[in-house]
Amino acid sequence: MNDKILVTYASVKGSTTGVARTIADVLRQEHVDVDVLPIGQVIGPSPYRAVILGSAIYGGHWLEEAVEFLETYRSALSRMPVAYFIVCLTMREDTREHRRKVQDYIAPVLKATPEVRPVDIGAFSGAFDTRQWPLAILLSLKAMGELPPEGDYRDWEKIATWARSTHSKLQRKSMAAAV
Repeated sequence: MNDKILVTYASVKGSTTGVARTIADVLRQEHVDVDVLPIGQVIGPSPYRAVILGSAIYGGHWLEEAVEFLETYRSALSRMPVAYFIVCLTMREDTREHRRKVQDYIAPVLKATPEVRPVDIGAFSGAFDTRQWPLAILLSLKAMGELPPEGDYRDWEKIATWARSTHSKLQRKSMAAAV
């Protein structure tokens, strides 16, 4: 294992990709060696000292490939520092009710892989561009009263602050595991 951190993610329309790249950029500014890769390009976590795993939330759930990554590598991930982040439009308004809803998105993942204990979980808003979605989905969302307003709601400073804080937590857990 080397001293490199993996930032890996599952994205639907690119918002999560942007968040993952920003997290990696912030870590690089902290002089951390980082790989940032879509989950489908990751061979496994063993070459890394820590993993930051992100998923878009789609239909109230983590994307399947993110859950599969966690389940496939649960043993290795349980022995290293890990952090999670999610990207969902629910967080475009950071309220108590929305944070509670986000906990509902995270709970099944934590329950399915209890041996993997993240040092931190970040929840960030994404972006919504109607041009990226099929008309049928847009009409369905509108009919259910769930069509979000168009826009980019990512708070880059919040993401950067979380990345720096989480890096410190990953380092502390790495040092504690080495003792």
